Amino acid sequence: MRLTKFLAALAFGLALAFNAAAGDFFKTVRWDNDSAPKFDAKQSSFVFTMHTGKLPKGAVVDFATAIGLKTDGGPERWVCEVYDGKRWRCDDGPVSFTVKWYKSENPTTYMHTFILEKTVKREVKVRLRTLDKTADPAKVYFKAVPWWVPLYMAVSTKPVKDRRSMLLLGNSFTYFGGTYIALHEIARTQGRTLDMTLNIKGGMSFAQHLKLEKTLEAISSRAPYDIALLQNNSFSASLYASDRIANADIMAAAVAMAAKVREFSPNTRMVLERTWSYADKNYRGFGSYEAFDAALQEGAEDLASAMHAELSPIGPAFILGREQRLPLYVKDNFHQSVTGAYLKACVNYLFLFREPFTDGVSDYGLDPATAAACRAIATKVVNLE
Repeated sequence: MRLTKFLAALAFGLALAFNAAAGDFFKTVRWDNDSAPKFDAKQSSFVFTMHTGKLPKGAVVDFATAIGLKTDGGPERWVCEVYDGKRWRCDDGPVSFTVKWYKSENPTTYMHTFILEKTVKREVKVRLRTLDKTADPAKVYFKAVPWWVPLYMAVSTKPVKDRRSMLLLGNSFTYFGGTYIALHEIARTQGRTLDMTLNIKGGMSFAQHLKLEKTLEAISSRAPYDIALLQNNSFSASLYASDRIANADIMAAAVAMAAKVREFSPNTRMVLERTWSYADKNYRGFGSYEAFDAALQEGAEDLASAMHAELSPIGPAFILGREQRLPLYVKDNFHQSVTGAYLKACVNYLFLFREPFTDGVSDYGLDPATAAACRAIATKVVNLE
């Protein structure tokens, strides 16, 4: 039995090494609060390890976290580092990100891509190290519920042909199912890096986002951005379409958001997401999926025009997904499931880059048939057939 286990482990290790050497290695891992490593008081850090086998110089390491503080008094300043060769290296410091406690919860969503400068023999390590050594680390948590990806790492040896910076602002329609992670992962497997700077907080409209400290920080901190991917409150566009006079504040906030983003990124490609209809609360008073969708489409077109933004056709993709009986929603028949998150990510990717998926595109852990159906729908609504 021991010999069998040893031979299996040896074969797995050789396979990892072969794949890495062949240039097609891609692996992901996630942690939650229960599986995350304990805080190392001596190093003032959390260390995350992925077993990979030998990786060449130039391999890409993607790391993401949604991190918050339970109460005031926790460590606020953090540095994200990769163990590269025989040293820890940070390339977005001196402070990678900050975490603050808010009465209305707003965890920090952070993503970063490292390119290894040295060969790695067995494993990749990334650590989050706090600069506030006297603060209480017990107040730190990783946002895991509901359907938020708290900790994520991906390692790839696939060549990178393109790198874009992206500002991403949204709410639960952005974090349920980890759809921003899915978009990043799809891009990675297609040879692209999306350097994302995000603020995502449940229920936020553009008007509310513009009052959030972390949103204003995201808009300005790493500007200028190549792409600004913006998602309003899920039903704001339909409200605007139903009564443009009574809901004129929705248009005003959309125009103000566009202006604020362009203040720091004047040449950004601005994309507004057209959200999807849902059955929650009697289709938000519209009575059916179809009526809700029509109002969302009409309002979103008006808002996008005023913002001088493009409109990503996520809503139309959900219409086709429902016709094919794909499991797009969680039990509330409102938020997206992992399948819905993947469909949304597929649409956004194709809309942004306007080229068909190539072999090796990520299925994001879905069964291959479901993932293929999502990609086919995305291809159709983006008119790439």
